[in-house]
Parts: sequence; structure tokens; C-alpha cells
Amino acid sequence: MANDKNSGKSSLPLGYVALWILSVAFGVVVILIGQPALILVSIFAIVASFFAYILRDPDAVAPSRAEIRAAKVAAREKARQEQEAAENKAREDAERKAKADQAAREAQAKAAAEKEAAEKEAAEKKAAEKKAAEKKAAEKEAAEKEAAEKEAAEKEAAEKEAAEKEAAEKEAAEKEAAEKEAAEKEAARIAAAEAARVAQAKADREARLKAEAQRMAQIAEQQEHENAVVEDAGTQADDDEEIEALTEEDRIALKRLHERYSGKEGAFLEFVVSLYAKNGYTTNSLNKKENYALLDSPDNGPSVILRAKPYAEKYRAGQNLIRRLADDRKKTNVQMAVFVATSLFGRIATEKSKVRKIDLVDGRALLTMIRELED
Repeated sequence: MANDKNSGKSSLPLGYVALWILSVAFGVVVILIGQPALILVSIFAIVASFFAYILRDPDAVAPSRAEIRAAKVAAREKARQEQEAAENKAREDAERKAKADQAAREAQAKAAAEKEAAEKEAAEKKAAEKKAAEKKAAEKEAAEKEAAEKEAAEKEAAEKEAAEKEAAEKEAAEKEAAEKEAAEKEAARIAAAEAARVAQAKADREARLKAEAQRMAQIAEQQEHENAVVEDAGTQADDDEEIEALTEEDRIALKRLHERYSGKEGAFLEFVVSLYAKNGYTTNSLNKKENYALLDSPDNGPSVILRAKPYAEKYRAGQNLIRRLADDRKKTNVQMAVFVATSLFGRIATEKSKVRKIDLVDGRALLTMIRELED
């Protein structure tokens, strides 16, 4: 090997030759351009490369053919070994992969088996649950059917009992109704007989009262006539003229008033008081026994004593009643006195009223008051 290294058969490295040539060329160029200082760089490069060439490793620079062949053999062996190692590794990897695949297949098969077993178990469980549910539903249906049949039987029995009860109640009600109808007919017969008796008695009583009222009216009318004749003697001609001055309508209205309140002085007094009330007067007191009323005038006016008496058209209020009203005014201590009648007033009564300051409201004035309030 050493002989081969020193035999001169080795070639000079082209890199060093090229470096030397470049260094020399660089030195020539720097001289030509007038830069001799840069020649040192060229010299340094040549020297350094020379020493590097001397100190180089001849084996590394120029190996022998034997070494090259050995290296090739070693390389082929190494390649073979590497190929064998790769093949071994591939086989090992294939074996490992086969084992892994086998393990995966076994695991997959095991998982499939476990899944199948679980599915089978779940199916069996579901089937059992379904069977149990069907059994429970069947039992429930049977129980509901039995309960429905029992309820229907109870309902039928209750309806039958209710029908029997209703029939019995209807029969009892019809019997009671018949008895009640008979009792009502008997009571109606008795009531009719009693009503007829009472009606007859009432009619007899009313007839007696009517006759008595007519008799009393005649007596009162006669008394009024006598009083008028005594108190107003000598004024009959003037009164007749005043009577002729009344219209037919006024005569009829006054006649109806007299007929309505004849013998009922208290009722007539109340009627007149109601007329004054519509004009704003308020009733302080009403004395039916003495036949007068005390009224309060509207707007705090003077108090009024009022007397009212129904007369037939041909009779007049006399001076005695005027005097009595004046005495009642003094006794009750009021400021004003009013006398209302359904007929006209006599001459003497009119004169006395002026002296005693008593306001007179005759039939014509009364009709005017009534008509104004009706309007």
C-alpha cells in the first residue's frame, strides 16, 4: 500500500493546480495594474496551497485500485446486508402487521360476537318486555271489560230501580194530585158559596150604606140650603144672575166635584191641599175634625189656614163659616186665611170676607187652578 502511494502513479489534484494558476494570474494582473502590494496575496495563496498539498493525506486524496475494489466489495456487501436487513425488517413488519391484522380481526370478530350477543340479549329482553306488556295489556283489557260489564250491570239495575221508583212516585203523585184536585174542588165549592154569601152581604151592606149616604146627602143639602137662606136672605136674585154667568162646561165640572166629594169634607180638604202643594205650599198640619189645614207658603212666605167645603151649585157658603174661619185663624196665630168652595159665595159672605181679610176661592177659581195645574 505504501509503495503504491509513492510510485508516482497518483495524479496531482486538479484543485491545487487550478489554485496555483489563478494565484499566478492574479499576481500578474496586480503588477500590470500597478498594485504591487496585492502581489502578497497571490504569494500567500501559493505558499498556503503548497503546504496544504505537502501535508495532505495521500490515501484520502488518491486511493489505490485495491482499495477501490475493496470499497466496492464492502459497499456491495453493505448494500446486501442493508437489503437483507431491510428484507428482514420488511418480513418482521409484515409479520407484525399480519399479527396486528390477525389481532384486529380477532378483536373485530370478538366485538361482532359481543355485539351480536348484546343485540341478541337486547332482542330477547325486548321480546320478554313486549310479551310482559302484552300480557299486562291483556290483563288490563280483561279487567276493564269486567269492570265495564259490572258497571253496565249496576247501571241497568240502577235504571230499573229508578224506573220502578219513578213509576211508584208517579202513581203516588197522580193519587195525590187526584186527592188534591178533589180537595181543591171541594174548597172551591165552599169558597164560592162563601164568596157568594159575602158578596151578597157586601151588596146588601153597600145598598144600605148608599141609601144612608143618599139620605145624609139630602139632609146635608137641605141643611146647606137652610143655612144659605138664613145667612144670605135677600141676595137670591144676584146669585141667580151669577149662576147664569157660568158656562155649561163649568157647571158640569162643578157638579162632578160636588158629587165626588158630597158628604166627604175631609177628602175634599185633602184634594184642595194637594192642589196648593203643587203650587209650592207645604202642609204643616191637617185637622179633619175641624175641617181646616195649616200650610207654609213657598219662599218663607206667610203661613196660611185653609178651609174647604163642597157645595151644590144652587147653594152658597154663608157668613157663619167665614166667621168660624176668622176665629180659627186667630186661634192658630197665622197671617192668611183662605176658604175654598165648589159653588159661588153669597153677597154677605163676600162682604164679611173683605172685612175679615179672608181670601175666597169659589168654584170658578177652583176650576181655573185645576186646569192650570193640569196644563
